[in-house]
Amino acid sequence: MKKIKALFLPIMAFLAICFATPGQQYIKPEGITFWGTEAFAPFYDRSVFAVQVARTNQSNGLQWTPIGSGFFVASPSNMLVGVTCDHVIAATLSALNAEKTVKTVFLGVDVGTNYLRLPCQVIYRDKDADIAVLQPMGPLGMGNQIANSPVSYDMFDDDSVIQGRGILTIGYPLGLGMDQDQNHPLIRFGMIAQCAEKTNFIIDGIANHGNSGSPVFSIKYPNSRFVGMITSFQTDQITLWDENGHVAAQLPYNSGLSRAVRAPQIMRAIDTALKTMTNNPAN
Repeated sequence: MKKIKALFLPIMAFLAICFATPGQQYIKPEGITFWGTEAFAPFYDRSVFAVQVARTNQSNGLQWTPIGSGFFVASPSNMLVGVTCDHVIAATLSALNAEKTVKTVFLGVDVGTNYLRLPCQVIYRDKDADIAVLQPMGPLGMGNQIANSPVSYDMFDDDSVIQGRGILTIGYPLGLGMDQDQNHPLIRFGMIAQCAEKTNFIIDGIANHGNSGSPVFSIKYPNSRFVGMITSFQTDQITLWDENGHVAAQLPYNSGLSRAVRAPQIMRAIDTALKTMTNNPAN
């Protein structure tokens, strides 16, 4: 009888928690933002591309160097454009100019079952917002053959930038994801940590060099939305002291916090780029 009573009390306590008032309830499993990650990942990894440059190696062959990430957007006029960070383009053009190389940036795209690198034209740059808009170039009709899945305007959403909301970022950190000339970007999970700024928000999630230009998607199932683009990550420092108490070195490390520009800023840059192209067709 004592054993039954000993078991009875914990069971009743558990049931009391389960049927508590709404303010006291624990979060149910279906409320956790991890739900739906697997459903969205296969589509979103088709929206990105690796921004690359070509260099000549010692055997006079081409060596492709990834310099950042980007993603395709389909505008309301069905114009396909690429978006990445302005600092990615600025650093690339500066390096190519120093090497006296043809100033061409390439996008790695899927064309049918093949992986091709298409040259692109930089059609708009916003240094303050750190946004660059690109137009992929190639043979006539090549744009219609690109198999990547662009982000449409109806997926742009700033209302989904909510503190605590789970997000996915897709890109090419540290140049990974391009093995053997194939397109396999890395997908990472994070959370919106702060959204106090009107033009940017902060992510609790690791980003590395190469993630600049990675798109950010909210993953509240089933209404996932495009909410922004990674522009940077926050570094911190570990201070090393010598035996005399003097600073010997300060080693930077990734704090795990990243910054992203919001979707309306990106849409504004794309609209400006397309308007500029319309007014100046020769460009």
